[in-house]
Amino acid sequence: MLPDKEIVDYLVALLWRPTIGLLVLAPLFCIPVINSSKSERNVEEILGFVVAYKNIEPCVTDIEICHSSLIVRMDVANQTEPRYIRVDLTFPSYRRLPKELIKSKKRWRFKLIRTSSLDEKIDEFFQVEDAHGNRINHPKWGLVVGAEGEKLPFGEVLHSYSLVKKGFKLIPN
Repeated sequence: MLPDKEIVDYLVALLWRPTIGLLVLAPLFCIPVINSSKSERNVEEILGFVVAYKNIEPCVTDIEICHSSLIVRMDVANQTEPRYIRVDLTFPSYRRLPKELIKSKKRWRFKLIRTSSLDEKIDEFFQVEDAHGNRINHPKWGLVVGAEGEKLPFGEVLHSYSLVKKGFKLIPN
């Protein structure tokens, strides 16, 4: 049987080791929490109308994640000239681009993260080859119903944003 002092020393040693381990590992567990709160601070709410969507099939069957883009005309009070942004979406391959976003021109509230490194000019066409090797221009963007009068800013650099998960909500008229 252990004497009392040895029992106390043994218990202190048992308690001390996990405490040191916890102190050493605690910062590692806090990093994801810090990063997630940072990204939550970077989320912007933007009101706007989806006026066009990328007119390319966004999924390949071998890829698990699909990508697509929308052109959104921002709804800003006292805006004299229309301001457009590109909103990039990712979604699982077993789903499709949310049809409610592109069914018709409606007002949406988006939760977005600014991705300035992806800013780029938008092109009106992409080229494909036919069976004879001829290059054919194919429209890169499809207009949503109700946005036929929009003059899309082809050739201009648009600010890029990424849509956060469940980051869109219809605003009733």
